[in-house]
Amino acid sequence: MAKKKRKKLAVMKPAPKSEIKAFLEAIKPVKPDDEFSYQCSLCGDCCRNVKEAVMLESLDVFRIARYFSKIGNPMQAIEEILTEYTTPVPLTDLGYPIFLLNTTGPNDECVFLKSGKCSVQPAKPRTCRLYPLSVEPNDSEDSFNYVIVSQKQHHFTGPKIRVGDWMADNFSAEDREFTLMEYKLAGELGRLMRKLKEKGVDDRRMLFPIMLYKYFDFDLDAPFMPQYRENIETLKSALTGLIKG
Repeated sequence: MAKKKRKKLAVMKPAPKSEIKAFLEAIKPVKPDDEFSYQCSLCGDCCRNVKEAVMLESLDVFRIARYFSKIGNPMQAIEEILTEYTTPVPLTDLGYPIFLLNTTGPNDECVFLKSGKCSVQPAKPRTCRLYPLSVEPNDSEDSFNYVIVSQKQHHFTGPKIRVGDWMADNFSAEDREFTLMEYKLAGELGRLMRKLKEKGVDDRRMLFPIMLYKYFDFDLDAPFMPQYRENIETLKSALTGLIKG
């Protein structure tokens, strides 16, 4: 079977101002002791109209690849999953790469939505697992700020759920450690990439180690976080070497 070529970084089109305004108005900060009403009706609505809205992080892809291996899906390699189900895009003007989940059909449905149900439910991405909540690291300490996204009002019915309990069930210790490290790494890589740009290093030489060590170079039979920590140190050393070279 011929090896698929890696996709080139795509260019994201800015969302209409009306969509941005509606999204921002639907976001509300919450605290662990706050409560919200929520009942999943298995309608699949939160999996539709999600074009360029769901980022797959390296931990997400690792879990999906392991899940595919468990159920016997022939597409088990991380590189195959990223090629088939995502589009790489630059997050910043420096070209910092991220992978956005592909969508399909007139309703821009998630590619993993099959017959109205999530086909990767046991390994679905963190963004989906935490919905309708989201998190971001707190700048002042190793903790998190929480927000609730209430765009789809019909989801907010049913029993009261405590924010802290929802996060305890859906945001594991592995998720927490990874998210904190990714947040700190983004700033470090940004500084290194800027120095490489100033030095005139070719984009391909700069992006290759980032893609390799952040996404591709993982053994699915070994725990994720030890590999991730080692890869990040190797990545920073590789970029530093390009600056000095």
